[in-house]
Amino acid sequence: MKRYTFLIMTVLSLLLSGQVWLERHCPLYEGALRFHVRAASNDRLEQELKLRVRDSLLEQIRSQTDRADSAGELEESLMEERTDIQRCAIDCLKAQGCERKVKVYFTKERFPIRRYGAIIFPAGVYSALRVDIGEAKGHNWWCALYPDLCYNDDDFILSGKGLKDLKEIFFGKGLKNNKKKGRKNGK
Repeated sequence: MKRYTFLIMTVLSLLLSGQVWLERHCPLYEGALRFHVRAASNDRLEQELKLRVRDSLLEQIRSQTDRADSAGELEESLMEERTDIQRCAIDCLKAQGCERKVKVYFTKERFPIRRYGAIIFPAGVYSALRVDIGEAKGHNWWCALYPDLCYNDDDFILSGKGLKDLKEIFFGKGLKNNKKKGRKNGK
């Protein structure tokens, strides 16, 4: 029994060490910008509202994501539009006959592993544009704004821009442009 306990503890330690190493060395963590929408609750209506807000916001910010050459550039652009993004979410809710507070901010948060086609985003801490609806205690929805993966019709196929963005994160300017001085969390 002691032998199995030791073996399990060793394997868990190696996995944890691997995750720590990955988060420190993989350019994807610094080169990506995630989009995260949290519903007010798990009520069916609140979940439907979350998806409507998501769709409205993705439409609102589409031109910025199409033009962005790095996560940092996209974050700066969206930060300038944060009030408009919040207004868009509130207007979407009002159009559905709902009054909810909406909080829009940038943060760093932990995301679980996610597969996009042949690409796997490892679990870890990423920068994110976060939208909290109401108390934000419901199930959430997320995607990657940079590289451009939010606008795919099929979760298992990378768009041309998404593939280009990903290559730039690992091999080109996508990471360099993301390293900004004085990065602020908008909480």
